[in-house]
Amino acid sequence: MSESERTKRMKYFLKQKFNRNDSDYKLQLQEEVSCGEYHRNRCDLAGIEYVNGKIHNSIGIEIKQQLGDFKSGCGMNFCFDVNYLCVPSEFVGFTFQYLRSEEHTSELQSLYLI
Repeated sequence: MSESERTKRMKYFLKQKFNRNDSDYKLQLQEEVSCGEYHRNRCDLAGIEYVNGKIHNSIGIEIKQQLGDFKSGCGMNFCFDVNYLCVPSEFVGFTFQYLRSEEHTSELQSLYLI
């Protein structure tokens, strides 16, 4: 399975997991959303979370399928209220070590691994 097929599949499953449209809660994730200063960055999945009809949080999900994705030019765009990073289970240890580096310390406050 190629990387792009895996990423598409992951986006599909993440949308199934996160998207909801209940009377008191709504979240619809969109793909390849512009974010950051002057909207120069792109996040794999992002959406606005509504609770009781009011905006509650912005949510962003970055998908990294290979170790090379961490050093690619795509970057990790953690510019939302709540940021998720989706990685294969075999990369979890590497991911924590990478994020603990000085350049990513501030992002750990609102980052969750899926």
